[in-house]
Amino acid sequence: MKSTQNQNTDYEYYLQAGLALINDQQFASAIVAFDNAIKADASQAIVYQYRGATEFALGNIKAAIADYDQSITLNANEAGSYFNRGIAYEAQGEFTKAIADYDVVLTNNPNYASAYFTRGNAYLALQDFDAAIKNYSQSLTLRPDDPEALFNRASAYHALNNFDAASADYLTAINLNPNLANDLLQ
Repeated sequence: MKSTQNQNTDYEYYLQAGLALINDQQFASAIVAFDNAIKADASQAIVYQYRGATEFALGNIKAAIADYDQSITLNANEAGSYFNRGIAYEAQGEFTKAIADYDVVLTNNPNYASAYFTRGNAYLALQDFDAAIKNYSQSLTLRPDDPEALFNRASAYHALNNFDAASADYLTAINLNPNLANDLLQ
């Protein structure tokens, strides 16, 4: 049986190896490293979050959600797991679940612009255009030069037939990033 110190050393080694493999975009190998880190110490929430992100990168959405669930079980205050699980839920078309996760993130950190942006995306997908606009506007309060938030808010305005506001946001977004329309429409 290994000592606690050896288990901690093994955990840290495998965790760092997994992170390095992610940086090299060797996602399948990173999963193996994170699996080994979990074998060494299954009580660390962050390794489940990293493995979940890696599973997501590989397109394994259900496995990613399961890892985020475990991370949250181990540390209910881990905002990154809620945020990432929200993105995974969106990828599955489960927008209401995604919004609930973004709500948790924003309750703990009301200045998290990306959570407003992604929650806006979920509301946009649900065709709740007023809520989408509210979230994009909050995101833009925190990051005023975000062309994607402007573009998406413009889309919501357009859906509500508020063409003046839509045009203003579209123009501002394209002025900030002239390639944005091409990038988003591809």
